[in-house]
Amino acid sequence: MARVEKLIKTQIFLFIMGVLDFFKGLFAKEMPIEIEEKELSLEAIPGFLDEKFTQQKATQDRIVELHRNIRVVIDETRDNLDALKIAKLRNPNIGVKAKQIMEGNRDSFIRRTQLFLDYLKHDPKEPTYENTQELCESFDEEVENYNKSTAKGFYVMQQFFANESRAVALNIKDLEKNVMQLNTIVAQQDLESKEKCVSLLEELKHRIQREQKFGLEQETLKHEKEKFEKAIDNYIRKRDKLKKSPGYGQFEKLQIEKEGLVKDIKEKESYIILQFSPLKHAFKKFSRMSVDELFVEQYSEDALKAFLHDKDMKIVGVLANMRKALIDESLQLKVEKKQKALDAFDKLTPEFFSQWKLGYDAIRDRKLSKERLLRSNTVMQEYNELQYRVEHYQQKSVKCDEKIAKFEKDKEKLSVSDLQKDLEKQLRNCTNVIVNVKL
Repeated sequence: MARVEKLIKTQIFLFIMGVLDFFKGLFAKEMPIEIEEKELSLEAIPGFLDEKFTQQKATQDRIVELHRNIRVVIDETRDNLDALKIAKLRNPNIGVKAKQIMEGNRDSFIRRTQLFLDYLKHDPKEPTYENTQELCESFDEEVENYNKSTAKGFYVMQQFFANESRAVALNIKDLEKNVMQLNTIVAQQDLESKEKCVSLLEELKHRIQREQKFGLEQETLKHEKEKFEKAIDNYIRKRDKLKKSPGYGQFEKLQIEKEGLVKDIKEKESYIILQFSPLKHAFKKFSRMSVDELFVEQYSEDALKAFLHDKDMKIVGVLANMRKALIDESLQLKVEKKQKALDAFDKLTPEFFSQWKLGYDAIRDRKLSKERLLRSNTVMQEYNELQYRVEHYQQKSVKCDEKIAKFEKDKEKLSVSDLQKDLEKQLRNCTNVIVNVKL
């Protein structure tokens, strides 16, 4: 008896590594047929889907039939389990240990098989798409777990009850065949997947329309930009031609002369400001003593402006009174500032003012004359108009580029190619056909 027990243990150990392959062979699925492949336009896809989802009544009848077959197989399996449970040993003269091994594995195999059948949650009275899909989705994983968990027990049963245990195994095989057929129907009649295909198709059409609209907008903008660029080139040629004309040369000469006179005027103004600057503090103090306080304050704040508005040269009398007040010390200044003020009085004489004013007015009159000539020069008016048009169309061209770039980004955001791939993937899952979507 010990030799029998040892033999059983050894055989079980050796068999464990290969038993899964045995089950794989026992429950081997048929080789899949070659998947159909076709190219479809967007317009052809709805008809293709309708064709794949036709014959609903025949399909429903087949689903009911397969569910009935599954129920029959489950009942047969339970009957075979009952037969296995009460089966008698062909050789009752085995050892106690071997008998214990047999009983333990038989109970385990029967219990695990019953649990597997219970897990199927099968209700053939009301076969629906939902419970059929639920059965198909869970079956592959459950049958794999079942095979793994009963491998040892099945082998032991083969040693003691070969016919009864094989009958159960063939029942499981029949269950798998029926579920595989249901799974094929579910894949073909997955209405939810069909709706998703339709939804993806509509979204793809919408995005293509938007992409085409953006493309048309871009083409319109490109044509506008071409017109703007031609206009820019045209006005630049006219502007450059005008710059080479005698009239433009005369204008440039007048402009240079005017700028020289402007420089001379600023130099004259800076010079007289410099002469008045030592008296700024004196003006401020003397304004409080003067009967014409506002007039003196103006010289304190802006001597050039005050002098240019002093048509009657009242400043000559004010300077004389300031000099006298400074000498008799009624106007108090620090020694250094007092000396600078006295030196300034010596320079700011009536003759100085007259000569400065005469020279200043002469330069200003010449400047005004040049400005009148420049304003009357039609060449410059024409040049400014051409330059304005060049800059105007350059701005329009830049705006076109910005809008074109924006439309390009908007097109990229649509991700039409990605959505096309999603639709192709969903169509394959839904119909088991490789569909290349033609845009």
